[in-house]
Amino acid sequence: MSLFDHLQPEALDPIMAGFQEFGADSRPDKVNLGVGMYYDEDGRIPILQVVNSAEATLSGRVTSWGYLQPDGLPALRDTAKRLVFGDTLLAALNDRIVTVQSLGGTGALKLGADVIRRLAPASTVMLSRPTWGNHPSIFAGAGLQVAEYPYFDPATGGVDWPAMRDAVAGMAPGTVLLLHACCHNPTGADLRPEDWQELAGLIQDRRLVPFLDMAYAGFADGLEADSQHACWPGLACRHSSRPRSPSPSPSTANGSAPCPSSPLMQPRRAWSGTN
Repeated sequence: MSLFDHLQPEALDPIMAGFQEFGADSRPDKVNLGVGMYYDEDGRIPILQVVNSAEATLSGRVTSWGYLQPDGLPALRDTAKRLVFGDTLLAALNDRIVTVQSLGGTGALKLGADVIRRLAPASTVMLSRPTWGNHPSIFAGAGLQVAEYPYFDPATGGVDWPAMRDAVAGMAPGTVLLLHACCHNPTGADLRPEDWQELAGLIQDRRLVPFLDMAYAGFADGLEADSQHACWPGLACRHSSRPRSPSPSPSTANGSAPCPSSPLMQPRRAWSGTN
């Protein structure tokens, strides 16, 4: 009897299957609506000028390729920490912030799922309905229970905040609440600053564990503008939200970080998965 006797082939990922179908389609006017990527007029994915500039800057500076320490390159981790949390919040909470380099955003999610499984194996991870297609498999694959909370309202094309709020208010303590920091995938519908404010209080009251997937910081209103909405009271993590009204959030009107006495700024833990 072989170890692999019960190994069954997995169905091809729908997105990857779409790529194969796209490649096999001979029509010249075809359009690929699979993974969201930028294409030029010739259907190629261009290399951004900023990437070319960075590569030119680094050219000749790498003298060897040794092993990294297990948690990654210190300079990269320190820079990412400043980018995500900002200097003010970093100065106040530096001893409570840990960064680990991962293999892309998916790797960060996997690491987070494994940490939750090790610390609280009976946890339930609540995902927005809908969510990124890999979220359920990543957390379920780590051995965690996965469930959904209402998020998108097809009638308005926005967030169904009342339904989401009620669902969060009914979650059991210790539940892991996965949130999209900005540019919600796949809907593009983001919470308003005032929604984030109220959500922070709910998370504190219900003693939930917020888990932010922050894959698209900078793609909403630009990196700096997104960061101004990032530190919503209660969560020591930058997020981005596109305001639906011209009125700025009270906590970000002057560009300052939230007061350390905000609900979740007390000794709690949040995980931020970033690319």
